Amino acid sequence: MNDIGYGNGRRAHERRALHGAAEIVAEGYGTVPVSIVDISVEGMRIVAPFNPREGVLFLLKTRLPLRPSGSLGVEVNVRVANSILTGHEDGFTVGLTFLNLSDEAEQAIRGYIRVPD
Repeated sequence: MNDIGYGNGRRAHERRALHGAAEIVAEGYGTVPVSIVDISVEGMRIVAPFNPREGVLFLLKTRLPLRPSGSLGVEVNVRVANSILTGHEDGFTVGLTFLNLSDEAEQAIRGYIRVPD
């Protein structure tokens, strides 16, 4: 899985809205509940109650939707690509880049956004 491109201003992969809950975990931050905004095969956009620095690493814990039904629990290392204060989301919109996405999780995301292999 490639770990570049989510925060470079150009979208290399199709994104799709995904509204749900997740947790991010890192030393110095503890476990923080966040809201998911959208997802692609290279990363995810979340809303967090704090402003993490670009490059900070977290463990992301969430459930990905499976087609036609169900969900897949995943834990994936992510890197903060960008973080912007948002007035309407009550926090910071944070772009995360997946670093070690499993093949199973990647297939679940592709199925959700209907991206061919």
